Amino acid sequence: MWLVNLSLANDVGALLVALSSKRDEEAIAQGDFISIGNAKLGYLYLRYERADYSLCEFLEAAGSEADGGTGDLQCEEIYALLNDVEEAIRRQQSVAQFEAQVRLLFAPYATSAVQQWATIESILAD
Repeated sequence: MWLVNLSLANDVGALLVALSSKRDEEAIAQGDFISIGNAKLGYLYLRYERADYSLCEFLEAAGSEADGGTGDLQCEEIYALLNDVEEAIRRQQSVAQFEAQVRLLFAPYATSAVQQWATIESILAD
C-alpha cells in the first residue's frame, strides 16, 4: 500500500507520509533507523552528483531542507558554505575547494539515502 501512496503522492507532504510509513516499517523489520531528514539530504546530494542541480542550487535546496527538516545537519552550516561559494563566483574564483567540502559534508547523508533505498528494494523483492 505504501508504494501506491508513494506513486500517487502529488505534493511533498503526501510523499513524506508514504516514505515515513515505510521508514517505520524498516525500523521495526530491520532493527535499523534511517533518519528521513538525513536521507532526504542524501537524495538531494545524489541529485547534485547527477548534475540535476548546480552547486548553488543544491546548497539552497539542502539549506531549505535542513532548516525545516528532521536531519541532523544545521542549515547555518549549509548557508555559510553557500555564501562562500557565491562570493567565490562573484570574484570569478574557483569553487573546487567548496565542491570538495560539499562531498565530505554530504557523504554520510548520501550513504543514508543509498542504505534506505537498498532496504526498500530488498523489502519489495520479498
